[in-house]
Amino acid sequence: MESAPKIKDEEERLSELESYHILDTEEEEIYNSIVKIASYICETPIALISLVDKERQWFKARVGLDATETDRSLAFCAHAIQQEKIFEVSDSRVDERFQDNPLVTASPNIVFYAGAPISTSSGHNLGTLCVIDSKPKQLSKEQQDLLTSLSQQVSQNFELRRAKKELMKANQILEDFSYKLSHDLQTPLRHITAYCELIENKHSNDFDDESTTWFANVSSGAKRMRQHIKEMLTAAGVK
Repeated sequence: MESAPKIKDEEERLSELESYHILDTEEEEIYNSIVKIASYICETPIALISLVDKERQWFKARVGLDATETDRSLAFCAHAIQQEKIFEVSDSRVDERFQDNPLVTASPNIVFYAGAPISTSSGHNLGTLCVIDSKPKQLSKEQQDLLTSLSQQVSQNFELRRAKKELMKANQILEDFSYKLSHDLQTPLRHITAYCELIENKHSNDFDDESTTWFANVSSGAKRMRQHIKEMLTAAGVK
């Protein structure tokens, strides 16, 4: 058995894979539907969305297979992610790279394999959308094109998923900032304004012109700051 060669920018690829926060997540219907369609189009009993992690390949979606992951050293997908296009093995039993692979000689008895890379905008292949059969096979040009299109759909859904999480994170930061504006800053400003007014009402007759101007400036400055905060909260959608 021949292990897949080491990827030159593997650390960057793994870092980007981690940034999607998708490993070990629950099943999602959108991805389950894609593997079902791939299985139907390519006429294979098994189809997977496989993500190649540091020591394993993990299946985000699968049809026709019970396992949720396998060792990376055994993974056909570890070879496939090093290709720009579909990686296809028509008959693994006569392929020196795979003929003694435990996934070939035992369950699930992989004979045919075809994997289309799941690529990011930065050019890293995170894994594959792959189809598998226990008998020799070769995809037609149309099947290859459709499998590639489906793998691109997976990539786009990954991007949307990450963008949604980043947006949720940004919204949380905005909410935290709005809370600080609303409570941590407005409260002391209200106190400053109230104290200034209290002192001015009780001791205004004792003030000279300079003191009167000073208190007026402090009070008006606090009011302006409260107005600025109110406008920022309104812009942030906080009532």
